[in-house]
Formats: sequence, structure tokens, C-alpha cells
Amino acid sequence: MALKDINLNLSRGDFIGLIGHTGSGKSTLVQHLNGLIKPTSGKIIVDGIDITSKDTDLRKIRQKVGLVFQYPEHQLFEETVYKDIAFGPKNLELGEEEIETRVKKAMELVGLDYNSLKDRSPFELSGGQKKKSCYSWSISNETRSFSTR
Repeated sequence: MALKDINLNLSRGDFIGLIGHTGSGKSTLVQHLNGLIKPTSGKIIVDGIDITSKDTDLRKIRQKVGLVFQYPEHQLFEETVYKDIAFGPKNLELGEEEIETRVKKAMELVGLDYNSLKDRSPFELSGGQKKKSCYSWSISNETRSFSTR
């Protein structure tokens, strides 16, 4: 059992880091916050929504809590940087203009040049650029928080 008797309250603007040995439950906790895994007991409340409820739309939760993987290669899968970053907004069924605006803004925020990188394969990027591309993915979804796992 990786997690037991966890109580965690975070407020808007809080910035935390989880530190622990391999297997201590850091990734498990983050996956619970995003609804990727459900607890065997107890509740998880995000913005007043019980994400453990069967009626909860997890897409709405994932718009609030995004994940950025420790290894970008586990997150990148599209044929271009643009398509990778646009994946989330596209699944939100946003219009093409809004998607492009979000992708440009997200890339600018992390220091990726839109014009020179948008059509490149994400697998041609440097390690740092791949990581920034993953952060751009979360930013383009307009998540309020995101976690590295």
C-alpha cells in the first residue's frame, strides 16, 4: 500500500514539492489528484468536487489538474509539436482559432519559438525543449495546476 491516512489541503497559489524515496507514493498521490487512479477508501475533493464519485466528469477535473510526466517521451506522441500541444484543447472541442491561440501562448510562456518549432517532430527536440513542450501541453489546456510525475 503506497498511501495511507493522507490528508492534504492546498489553496490557490500554493506551490509544493513532493520528495521521497522510490516507491514512497509520490506518483500515486499525483495520479489520484488527477483521477487516473481511484482510492480504495476515502474521498478526493478538487475545487469542491468529489472526484471519487461515479457521477464525476473526470474530463473537468483534468482541466483543473494536469500532469506533466517526468520523462517527456512518455507524454509526447503526435507527429508535430503543434499537434502535441493542441491535443488537449482539440479534445475540449474548441475551434481551430482558439486552439492556435492557446498553442502559441503556451509555447511563448515556456520559451519555445512557435514559428520554428510548431511543425517539427517532438522527438527531434532537445531534452529541455521536450520538457517545455509537455508544460505547454498542460498550459494550453488552461489547467490551474500541474504536476510532474
